[in-house]
Amino acid sequence: MTQCFRRTGRAQVQPGTAQLIALGLMVWPALGLAQQRPQGAVPAAGPVVQTPAPQVVPRWQPDLTPPAATAAPSAPLPLAPAAQQPTTPAMPAAEPPIQPAPTEPAAVPVVPVVPGPEAKPQEPASPLLSGAGEALPKPPPIRPIFISKAVPRALFLTFGWTYTPANSLPLNRTPGDMKPQTLNGLNIDGALLWQVRGFDGVSWPAWIGFMPSFYYLFGDSGQRDFLGMGYGIYVKHALWPRERFRLFFAYGLGATQVWVRDVDSRGIGHLTRLAVGMDVHLRKWLQLTFEFSYRFYNLPMLKLAATDASGYDFHSLNLQAGLWFGR
Repeated sequence: MTQCFRRTGRAQVQPGTAQLIALGLMVWPALGLAQQRPQGAVPAAGPVVQTPAPQVVPRWQPDLTPPAATAAPSAPLPLAPAAQQPTTPAMPAAEPPIQPAPTEPAAVPVVPVVPGPEAKPQEPASPLLSGAGEALPKPPPIRPIFISKAVPRALFLTFGWTYTPANSLPLNRTPGDMKPQTLNGLNIDGALLWQVRGFDGVSWPAWIGFMPSFYYLFGDSGQRDFLGMGYGIYVKHALWPRERFRLFFAYGLGATQVWVRDVDSRGIGHLTRLAVGMDVHLRKWLQLTFEFSYRFYNLPMLKLAATDASGYDFHSLNLQAGLWFGR
């Protein structure tokens, strides 16, 4: 060693010894820092970034998750100059966390559909089969409904008694005789009618048509008898058509002519007729009818002489019975 100092003028250290010194200088500060840190502490190499858990996004919705922030690498520590005392060596920078790649939702396996046998539509149960499958007898054929192309018609004919409670006709055989002229007689009525309402058999029916009538009143020993005829329009309304006994009311307007025995003049005037009655159902197109009517006859054209004042009239009450042919 003295020789080496003499030759070079400075002390030389063996290589093995210098390496040990340098290693001790480097390890000693690290050991001091380790003693100052608490147990279990881990030095942080940089800011810790929490990585959000990946979210599964449906196929129909776009992925709106923001990209995870990556940790910026820490700046390297400055190196100490050679003349200064060596410091703690810089720790290696932590590697940024590995961000998992976005996972796509698992594909749904497509199961192939194997076409099976086609289902046949169920046929409706036949009305001709019973619950046990037995065949039922066929229904009877439907009878066609007869629809008339013409308006239903009706005809009636009645025969009865007539009475005149008030009469101003020249019937007394003795001039100036004031005997009451209350005569009795016979009356025959008929009518040909067309139905204009109640075709369904439920609503109240009505008929309109032409009426003829004939009457004859008998006189006694002091009074003359007379006869007449009437004709005009006749209207009939029936009530409760579905019942066996059907009530009705009727009215008519027309003209009349009267002849008095042993009197050359003939009276012409008008006729007013009001009636009520009842029909009794016998057959489909046959009914028995009863009628009570009041009639007024006005004869303004009946004159016995040129100087005679015109204006004869009479009233009558009639009770009749007959047959009604029709609905």
